[in-house]
Amino acid sequence: MTLASRQSWLVRLRSVQESIAATHPVGTGPPGGDLAAVLGRHAAQRGEQVACVALGMAGDEEARLTYAELDRRARAVAAVLQDGTGHGDRVLIVLPSGVDFFVAFFACAYAGMVAVPAPSPETLGGGALWTRLRSIAGDAKPGWVLTTAELADLGEAQDLGPGRWIAVAGVDPLLADVWRAPAGDDPRRLAFLQYTSGSTGEPKGVMVSHANVLANFAAMDGATPDLDGRAGPGLTTVTWLPLFHDLGLLTPLWALYRGGRAVVLPPAAFLLRPALWLRAMSDHAAVASAAPNFAYELCLDRAGGDTFDLSAVRYLFNGAEPVRANTQRRFAAAFAGSGLRPGALRPCYGLAEATVYVSGAREPGDPLTVEADVEALERDGVVRPGGIGGDRRELVTCGRVPGNIEVRVVDPHTRRDCPPGRVGELWVAGASVARGYWQREDERFGARLADGRGPFLRTGDLGVLHGGLVVIAGRADDVVVIDGRNVHPQDVEATAGTAHPALAGTTAAAFGYDDGGRTCLAVAVETARAHEVFTTTAPAADRAALAAAVVAAVRRAVATEHQLSVTDVVLLRPGGLPRTSSGKVRRRETRRLFKARALEAW
Repeated sequence: MTLASRQSWLVRLRSVQESIAATHPVGTGPPGGDLAAVLGRHAAQRGEQVACVALGMAGDEEARLTYAELDRRARAVAAVLQDGTGHGDRVLIVLPSGVDFFVAFFACAYAGMVAVPAPSPETLGGGALWTRLRSIAGDAKPGWVLTTAELADLGEAQDLGPGRWIAVAGVDPLLADVWRAPAGDDPRRLAFLQYTSGSTGEPKGVMVSHANVLANFAAMDGATPDLDGRAGPGLTTVTWLPLFHDLGLLTPLWALYRGGRAVVLPPAAFLLRPALWLRAMSDHAAVASAAPNFAYELCLDRAGGDTFDLSAVRYLFNGAEPVRANTQRRFAAAFAGSGLRPGALRPCYGLAEATVYVSGAREPGDPLTVEADVEALERDGVVRPGGIGGDRRELVTCGRVPGNIEVRVVDPHTRRDCPPGRVGELWVAGASVARGYWQREDERFGARLADGRGPFLRTGDLGVLHGGLVVIAGRADDVVVIDGRNVHPQDVEATAGTAHPALAGTTAAAFGYDDGGRTCLAVAVETARAHEVFTTTAPAADRAALAAAVVAAVRRAVATEHQLSVTDVVLLRPGGLPRTSSGKVRRRETRRLFKARALEAW
């Protein structure tokens, strides 16, 4: 930030402070029944306790805020938002993982405005960042942008609409004294717009209310009975996921809701050194964390040899992408010596349209997987045990549904409940379900069964309820129909990614495409970073020979395991598979790039 721009910012800040002080009474307390009320109560009851900790790229602590400091800074920023010169009540938050993000998020709650978490340079670089921000801003039309001083200078030259750019770190905490409680405290008002990551189509802003968040936290409480009544510094969560993503945001917010401590690590730090996630959990005695399956695989591949103390960890949720039983077993075995207790790993299911959490609770004796006869699953859509000598497939159980959420398995064509064991679309109801997408009508919300019961959220996910446990079979729009069989790409991807040592585990995308009326199966799979032959310096003949061997291995493995012929195998460079911010495979985008011959292939 230049000296001139800094001076200009200070002048504007003083002007805001003076105008607010002259026209508004001092705030008397937070509104009730929303996230601001939660923070206000903790600030009053445990003000000197640490609320949030930000770690740097090396895993060392860079900043922390107590509940009193977080509360005061949030109210100060809220006072700036309340000066009346903004354009609308949406507030774009463009901040890296750190304490300022929580200040900005709670400032929106204190101001009675709607937070719009968005990517920052730590997760998107260069032109991609501004393209994404323009897309979100064009839809949300924010009146304010809460960001860093550096981005404030750059952002005002970007085409993001008339919103005012505010550097959160530069707001004087003294402004908290002139904050005023917004009129009304209806928990049904919006808390934030959660822009979907784009794995199933164009990103849309899910409208999440304060009531949705608090109901979802109550559901999460039900999934963590060992933590009943626990609050304060004894409840610490760690996350490296981007804070603009639903699972990345709600994990630390849940800790703050419970009066605990939220520790955040930059996403890039984890991707470069996965051991830093485990180190953070070890150093801060984390009780809970959550991540997609690929994160656990990265730790298995690249976090060996270090010493950790994971004895405090009670819940390690695995969600946001298909959960692999083998990953669960290997991770549990690999880190049992670090004190990771049996049963700490928890496969779960959720989606942004239901705030985040839908299932994950387990009872003693609940199985990790169920075995399904492959022919019955693919031809008849039924999950039943395989016969003697028949092909069987493991399906991971993603926990039980809490009492304040309802999940039904529905035939999407008849809108009737499926018989037990038959795969159908999962429909969800409950106070956690959002009201819809921002300024969009969508049939996914407000769906009703044939007999009129509802409303429900149509998730687009296929699955069954097995003994009360949610079992995910895939997504309706990802299923590839070949020779009358419903082929779920996740199964093919798991086989293809482990078909040869030169491949990077489960980092693959399987999809179908039409070729003159015939459905063909293609697989794009990343090569391993550590494999020496796939480098730009290796002789071309060696690369070609290895590539041919890998392609043959993939085709052979898929044919043997699934009795399917793979028409195309594309070997991608490390990191070349299109993914969302949470690690979900973007199959439709992969298929689009495949057709355009634009994949990052060798």
